[in-house]
Amino acid sequence: MGAKPSLIVSTLVAGAALSVSACDSKDAVPAESGSTPPPPAAAANPDATATVVKRGEPIPSGPRLPIATVLANPDDYAGKTVTVDGQVQNVCTRAGCWMEISSPTESTDAPGSKDAPSTTPRSCRVSFNHAFSVPRTSGGDAATVHGTVRARNISPQMVKHLEEEGGSFSIKLADGSAREVAIIADGVELRQ
Repeated sequence: MGAKPSLIVSTLVAGAALSVSACDSKDAVPAESGSTPPPPAAAANPDATATVVKRGEPIPSGPRLPIATVLANPDDYAGKTVTVDGQVQNVCTRAGCWMEISSPTESTDAPGSKDAPSTTPRSCRVSFNHAFSVPRTSGGDAATVHGTVRARNISPQMVKHLEEEGGSFSIKLADGSAREVAIIADGVELRQ
């Protein structure tokens, strides 16, 4: 025999009232039986509870550079394999086949950033040689990238193509070409 409809409704109403009042209480019991608060290490380290998306090869252990270090002297790093940390600013809107990363304090969309002439790139394009892609919703995520740095001029046609996919360039030349710092990545980790 089933429960009486009025008993079911009463139980649901009481449960909803307890749930709402528990949201305001610091000492609220977890809503699900058997659930526990996060361990102290996770509470102290925000990255411990972050969602991590991994693509390509695992990031090797070893020294990491802030992307700002590479952007400040790209020719010093050209041809070298590095592991860098940064923040995703833009992602290919068509397929997630590249992303732009910058220092978390630098935005490629900051007021005047596209108008001000610059000799130092504000972001680095990370491509994957179509071996993998990243979620197109990765903008704002923290990123760790392992790969080889290149610094080069790219053609006006490639600039136009990348801009159509959501890309930006801080060093755009009069002929429509641009100076680009890029990393050809073999591994990427994104933290939301």
